[in-house]
Amino acid sequence: MSFGYLGRGFRVFIKSFPFRTCPLLAAVFFLSSQVLDAGNGPATQWFPLQKDNVWVLQLTNTDTRIISCLQDSQSLVRGLFQEDVELRVNSSGTMFGLGSSGHWQTLFRFTRRNGLKWRFNLSGASCSAEQAHWITGKETVATPAGTFPGCRHLQLAALDMTNSTCGAVDPSELWFAPNVGPVALKSANGDLYLLSSAKVGTLSLPTATNGIVAALASDQGSYVNVAFGVVCPPCSTDSPPCEAPCRIADPVTATAHFAFEVINQSANAIAFMFPTTQRFDIDLIDQSNTVVKAWSDGRAFGNVATWQTMQPDQTNTYSGDISLADRQGNQLNGVYVAQAFLTDSSGPTVQATTLISVTLIEP
Repeated sequence: MSFGYLGRGFRVFIKSFPFRTCPLLAAVFFLSSQVLDAGNGPATQWFPLQKDNVWVLQLTNTDTRIISCLQDSQSLVRGLFQEDVELRVNSSGTMFGLGSSGHWQTLFRFTRRNGLKWRFNLSGASCSAEQAHWITGKETVATPAGTFPGCRHLQLAALDMTNSTCGAVDPSELWFAPNVGPVALKSANGDLYLLSSAKVGTLSLPTATNGIVAALASDQGSYVNVAFGVVCPPCSTDSPPCEAPCRIADPVTATAHFAFEVINQSANAIAFMFPTTQRFDIDLIDQSNTVVKAWSDGRAFGNVATWQTMQPDQTNTYSGDISLADRQGNQLNGVYVAQAFLTDSSGPTVQATTLISVTLIEP
């Protein structure tokens, strides 16, 4: 049995995914088989919970779902459901979730047989009660970030369908690839989001074509911005009376340093053509999927096409510093996806992502 979604130009689209220019990521093809059991692999094989893991799933260039893992152990996961969820696992392949209800609940039963249902309610509200079951145990899911065999397909549905105030659950379906995590997501209104890039431990996706691989690293995992304010030193004595003057404290905005490493692991030299003198860029994307800052902001590049050839085993490292304030000058505060990419127009798509956090404090 097979079914699928097939978009025009799908074959070329998968070979070299134009991440920044393709207007619609509507191409995906599923090959399913009637497999009753998924085996007894650990839950983290299906949903790796290492800190700073990030999955970027995209419907169009302007409509993105970002799932991020903010801490190790009982990991805090953002972007999967409407609220942040703390996750933990046991040895039998079950992943438990802790939402605003304050109770640990069975969230993902990865070793459950297909069709057998379970329930959970992350918020405790009547409209938040959900029922889950696996549709199939092994599917091949093709996405812009790669093709993933052996995926588990989960369906979610609201339990209180008689209440007219309750909407459809979101997400309504999820696909998990072994050792990768979520690779596809269907929203409440039926939109299908596909994995466009990810950082899972040391793995970066997509693995670029023609043997080019890339990785992005920041000099720190977390940064601190200090806001504008008035600072009044504490008094150390009442005799003589304290007259320590208050002063205005200027804001202090942190700077993140990024290293974007591109390696030619093929046996052949590979040429890149750049339409300008710019070779790379780095975007900072917030949790609402908006690019709030780019390395190229305010920089000028020559309008001259240039070529660059990478020999076998050659490594090119592109470094960029980004001041952690948005394009309007507001200091950043929160968790952001950093996404680096080459700006070539003819070579293979080369990109990598990482996760940073920024905390805004008073002076």
